[in-house]
Amino acid sequence: MEKRLRFALYLKMLIGFMTSFTIAYLLKMPTSYTAGVIAVLNLWYSRDNVVKTALIRIISSLIGLATSALLFWLLGYKIYNLFLMAFIVLALLYIFKLEYGATPALVLIGQQWAQQTPAAPLNALLTLVIGVVPALLLNLFTFRKSKILLV
Repeated sequence: MEKRLRFALYLKMLIGFMTSFTIAYLLKMPTSYTAGVIAVLNLWYSRDNVVKTALIRIISSLIGLATSALLFWLLGYKIYNLFLMAFIVLALLYIFKLEYGATPALVLIGQQWAQQTPAAPLNALLTLVIGVVPALLLNLFTFRKSKILLV
């Protein structure tokens, strides 16, 4: 059973990455690869806690994007502002007990910092949506809770 679950997750990750990447690529977004990675981060063997985890990652990313959009607009795209951003966002996620969503939040902030354009926050938000939606749909087609997950 373990091989079957692992192979199913492999297929879901591959399909999720390719789907999200392709959607972002067709929309000519500079963050196509990141959309695929966000999809992979939101995939798992079973439905258990997938929606809760996805919501944590979405909320964390929204907190990060809102904070970074405001601070980059106010302070500019300097490397020390990026470090300040990481400090503030990680502190907020810790305070709100959302630290599980730190990875996608920081990845999207990094994409925004790399672009350094007025459209960067919107691109990062669209990247999040394009990555999460296919992943959540793929998680609907999965195995039920199994003994292997309890180990």
